[in-house]
Amino acid sequence: MTIAVCFRCGTIKHGAFAPCPDCAAHPQTEDEMALSVALTDHFFDMVALEFFSGALRDGRTLRLNSKQRDELVQTIRSTGMVAKLQDVIDRAERPQDMTGPECPSPKKEDAVRRADESND
Repeated sequence: MTIAVCFRCGTIKHGAFAPCPDCAAHPQTEDEMALSVALTDHFFDMVALEFFSGALRDGRTLRLNSKQRDELVQTIRSTGMVAKLQDVIDRAERPQDMTGPECPSPKKEDAVRRADESND
């Protein structure tokens, strides 16, 4: 799994686009996505990631140079990552249907059995 640094608070986490476990930030703009991809073990070793993490925790702002940013944004666009990420965000913000296939309703006989057991 990808080791990444949260672009907002500097926490070391798993996944460039995963919500930060500390500040809950997740990249939403192309610039945030590009920086999030850059702040991974795909581009830097752990020593460098820890340095960037410390800089962000100390309140510094990290920016990509324009060439790096443009290359990463182009890659993000060409893979359809923006649309995929927006779909994930949209699904996460919608209320969950608790009777869907992920969480089946209890069977009627199970509910009756539990009611009978509680009366004993």
